[in-house]
Amino acid sequence: MNSNNRINYIDTLKGFCVLWIVWYHTTHPDFVNYPFFNITLFFVSGLLYKPYKWNVFWRKKVNQLIIPFCFFYILYYFFLLAINYAKYHSVDNVIYSIMDVFKLYTGNEAFIVNYPLWFICAIICMQLVMYVIEKIIKTKIPLLIIAFIISTIGFFYIQWIPTPFMFGRSLPYFIFFTIGYLSNNILLSEEKLITHRNKLLTVNIIVLLLSLISRMENFHPFIHFLGNIFEFTAISFLLVYFSQLIQGTFFTRIITFFGMYSLIVLGLHDMYLTIFLIMIQSFIGPMNIAFGICNLILTCLLLWPSIYLLNKYFPQLIGKKEVLKIK
Repeated sequence: MNSNNRINYIDTLKGFCVLWIVWYHTTHPDFVNYPFFNITLFFVSGLLYKPYKWNVFWRKKVNQLIIPFCFFYILYYFFLLAINYAKYHSVDNVIYSIMDVFKLYTGNEAFIVNYPLWFICAIICMQLVMYVIEKIIKTKIPLLIIAFIISTIGFFYIQWIPTPFMFGRSLPYFIFFTIGYLSNNILLSEEKLITHRNKLLTVNIIVLLLSLISRMENFHPFIHFLGNIFEFTAISFLLVYFSQLIQGTFFTRIITFFGMYSLIVLGLHDMYLTIFLIMIQSFIGPMNIAFGICNLILTCLLLWPSIYLLNKYFPQLIGKKEVLKIK
């Protein structure tokens, strides 16, 4: 843990996941589609969740999530207007898209304006659900059972019902958020993580292998759903261990930097990917996997100074300084 009470290996894991998301959102090889990145980020969000008193909780959510969401949403909206005007000499087709945040969504639908921001909405929804449940249920096993029931109902039913602010889309992931929350005692302590590493690594590797075997058979969809929970939970645990093991290298420090500012990466990367996509297609040719990697690298290079500028001049807008004072 560093002097600012950040846990370096958790930031490394967050950085790895958000950079993978950036890659996913440009032209990429097929293996990039493997959907561990969102699930692991929800798992990590659960790890870092703290059940504050309500008067502290809601202020923190406004400062750390809602204000940054509004900032990146509005910023992207003006970018969308500019892009459409440059291309069509009109903004009629997107002028009202700023209201899309208030629409009802089902399944994997996302905002027209800065669609990666659905993740922030999902985190807010999960934290609110956890806040209510955790006030009622204090013991781990019942909390885990309730989370499993919520995710099951969310996966098979609620996500297909139109809901506001990505509530339905977030519920299938709630089990991973909860498992992360219930695991923070070990995974956020480097000493405990090292002490129990071999035992937990063995268990999670076995769980991962068994869950992968379940994919090979034509089981009932519920069995596949259960197998996915075990599979991605094991992967999330293993990625925590791996992130802790690789600390200290130059490459790790780069990834950790982006993890420290993962909210900025989520908020800006699609705008930068779009800019470089237009440039590459205009001056070089159609996108392919190689150009997708170039797009990823160029976007990361532009994100780097953007993070410094936003952190220095607008820390309140990215959740790094309080707007609402915490009493």
